Amino acid sequence: MKKAFTLIEIIIVTALLGIMSVIGIVSITNYQKDTEFGTTAQGIVSQLRYAQGRSTSGEGTTTWGVHFDLTDPDNQFYAIFQGANYAAGTDIVKTYLSGSARLYNVTLNGAGNDVLFARLTGITSQYGTGTSSAAVCVVSTSALTTCKKTITITANGNISWQ
Repeated sequence: MKKAFTLIEIIIVTALLGIMSVIGIVSITNYQKDTEFGTTAQGIVSQLRYAQGRSTSGEGTTTWGVHFDLTDPDNQFYAIFQGANYAAGTDIVKTYLSGSARLYNVTLNGAGNDVLFARLTGITSQYGTGTSSAAVCVVSTSALTTCKKTITITANGNISWQ
């Protein structure tokens, strides 16, 4: 008697391999997107802390801040600036968002899109006014109102993301 696989066994194994492949691909894709959102949030936090550090050190004898520009959904950016506000300040570094990460719902005390750090103290009056001091939401282009990563700024200048 010969030992062989039946057609049904081959179909079942092929179907199981296909299902496992799809699950693996979806998991990898979700992981990559989550990493992209985390990298974007971490970059923004890094720039906020950089501007805060320049203000606390008194560099340039003026204040430093970060501006969030959401006017063009396909060309959103955040920029470090030196001066009293972004419009009148000196643009230092401008970073455009890439991939599927976008900014949404910038909720700062006093409205506006500028976070300005006080010279020598590093505190800000443009802290987050959203839930738990949320200031900026990083979202996906496929779900523009679902916050993937949240950047928080407190009144005493603490900056974090989750």
